[in-house]
Amino acid sequence: MPPSVFLTHGRGDDWRHVKAFIENDVGISLRAIELAEQPHGGSAYIGSKFETYAAKCACAVIIMSGDDKAYNPNDTEELRVRENVIHELGYFQACLGADRVILLKETGVNIPSNILGRGYIPYSKGHIAEVDTKLRRELIEIFN
Repeated sequence: MPPSVFLTHGRGDDWRHVKAFIENDVGISLRAIELAEQPHGGSAYIGSKFETYAAKCACAVIIMSGDDKAYNPNDTEELRVRENVIHELGYFQACLGADRVILLKETGVNIPSNILGRGYIPYSKGHIAEVDTKLRRELIEIFN
């Protein structure tokens, strides 16, 4: 069984491209795990399912897209990353270490300030394939 990479994402479909890329185009044998595609294994609690599949992964790819709208203190609307994505980012940094968590960030999306110091791979809205070359390099660095 090839090493597993956990995919964390919001509402968009960008994860579908990333999953196919990881499994077919990186150049090393990897399995991408997207939680909704996995069986529940008899557990009705989503947290148990998350922990079960997260424990099988050696790396996580976090897709930070602007899926939620919020207002900043100036009453200006801004796009933010979904809360589950931020939660899972922290979970994987704690469990795997920051060096095994790859961030893909949509341009113009507001993220918490404590994450801004982390390196990330930017991409334009609707153009997730822009990350392919850098994502390949990061995954090869982790798994070779």
